Amino acid sequence: MTYIITSVTDYDKKRKKISLDDGRLIFLLYKGEWLRLGLREGGELSEAGLSDIYEHILKPRIKKRALYYLKSSDKTEREIRRKLRESLYPEELIDYALDFLKSYDFVDDSRYAENFINAKRGRVSKREMLQKLRQKGISAEALESLKESLTDEDEHAAAKKTFEKYVRGRDLSEPKERQRVWRYLASKGYGPDTISELLNDNM
Repeated sequence: MTYIITSVTDYDKKRKKISLDDGRLIFLLYKGEWLRLGLREGGELSEAGLSDIYEHILKPRIKKRALYYLKSSDKTEREIRRKLRESLYPEELIDYALDFLKSYDFVDDSRYAENFINAKRGRVSKREMLQKLRQKGISAEALESLKESLTDEDEHAAAKKTFEKYVRGRDLSEPKERQRVWRYLASKGYGPDTISELLNDNM
């Protein structure tokens, strides 16, 4: 198979964006690589040529980039996939990079979720924790099992900590202030019974 190079454009000062007529195939090359390979708009790129770019340029690069994303903190599969897409890596190379990370146990969504909950336990509401994990790509099945590890004591401790921080300096004898506190705690995922208890205990 032979691809037609439909466009070659500047992506930034150092890199060129190469688009092929496949429609899905877009990737970045440094200008030195682009010049060495002689890729020109309207020119052709063979299947073997594309495979060579993947094997010798993009695969080593995407592995390095994926490891870089994990340097400062653990990430979920969805977060890494999103970052790599932003860098215009082809989808099959993103799959390759994630398989590489998983093979060394560098990415594990279950472990990420457990660590996240242990770090947030007693500090934020169950609803907020699960919502954030859902946004990070943790599956519904995993979230269901994680709910069981969150106790009523965890929820109450988190509510109390959130409450005490928010009400500092507020006059809770004022109905408007109590309403503000109620709305704030509700927005953080706490239930009406918990909020009522905290307000009543601090009158």
